[in-house]
Amino acid sequence: MAELSAESLEQFLSLFVQERFSQKEARGIKGILKRTVTEHIDDYLIWLVRTFVRCIVNIENEIYIKDITAIIVAEANLATEAPPFKVKVSYNFFDTFESLDFKLFLESEVHRWLVYLQEKGKLPGNYERFTGKFKRI
Repeated sequence: MAELSAESLEQFLSLFVQERFSQKEARGIKGILKRTVTEHIDDYLIWLVRTFVRCIVNIENEIYIKDITAIIVAEANLATEAPPFKVKVSYNFFDTFESLDFKLFLESEVHRWLVYLQEKGKLPGNYERFTGKFKRI
């Protein structure tokens, strides 16, 4: 996939991510992110998407969702100079969870992004959603 295609994929996915994080239900998690990465929240989301796209575009063979998540968090932290953090949500934020680990939350978002791109015919490979493996075509 050419760099221009990576950029168009990034723009396509950015719209989806921005829409997801602007929903009323996302206020809680966005507030948590704001408290952890402070003023960097918008840049942080941009870098998560950029790094995600670079991972799926530049992978030679295959990569697992956990590896994608680790890479995009590391790169977003580096790019935005975000402080070290571990996000914990309490006060029964979700009905059945007392706490939510940020990496687990992000893995679920990466899963959603992969499924979304695959359903829209934009994924440059195949995502095996029940094993968490993305394979380049």
